[in-house]
Amino acid sequence: MLIFLALFLHNAFGVVVPAVTTVGAIASVFGGMSYFGVKADSTLITVPIILGMALSVGYSVHYINMFKLFFRRTGKRKKSVISCVEECGWSVLFTVLITMTSFVSFMFVKMKPLEWMGRTTALIVLAVYIYIAVLIPILLSFGKNRAPYTKNEKGASKIDLKFARWADVVQKKTGLIIIVSTLILAAFIPGFFKIRVLVDNISMTGEKMPYIPDFKEMLKAKIGNQYSYTVMISYDEEDAFKDPEKMASLMALEDFIGTLSLTK
Repeated sequence: MLIFLALFLHNAFGVVVPAVTTVGAIASVFGGMSYFGVKADSTLITVPIILGMALSVGYSVHYINMFKLFFRRTGKRKKSVISCVEECGWSVLFTVLITMTSFVSFMFVKMKPLEWMGRTTALIVLAVYIYIAVLIPILLSFGKNRAPYTKNEKGASKIDLKFARWADVVQKKTGLIIIVSTLILAAFIPGFFKIRVLVDNISMTGEKMPYIPDFKEMLKAKIGNQYSYTVMISYDEEDAFKDPEKMASLMALEDFIGTLSLTK
């Protein structure tokens, strides 16, 4: 991620800020949750981490590219920072709110892992935005002013002009692009019905991995299993299971689970 940022942005802050933001936002959220005694779910922990990495890059690129545009126009660093935040601050905040709202909706699903993932991811999205919105204007304001970019009065770079020319081509060839796009999508339709969702680790991994045969042999044993599940039953009143009737019901449930064909 950092290598690509360095290649495409040619800006030190464009590499440093996403790196610091990713680590800082994730550490802040997980540290805060740990402080308040909220345990992480190891099965879904990668979702908020990977999303935090992606968003820190996306938000940074918007701010930095807009700053470079204004800086080429005016040559005044602090003024360019202010114009940058004015130009893209609301749009970035809007995407933050939309992303947070989508993950907050997970909290309405009565499943503890999904509730945790939704809450954690929404907090990381917010933390990433706060880090970006604070760090980038501060860091980009350091440095000297310079003469405005004279090759183009709008401050457009060579790549900006190439994209502008491509936009003109798209507008002139709208009908052709629609037809070609429709044909390509139509060609993919038969493949949609061949997609399979694999949730079994052995099927996803395949037989070529050295440990898979040993793993399959282990599964043949009486106590060997690939997945384990925890069933928790709770009552509102304290010491409810001291009631013999409830204890007998719990033992009956345990016996029933033991009779299922796919359990060991």
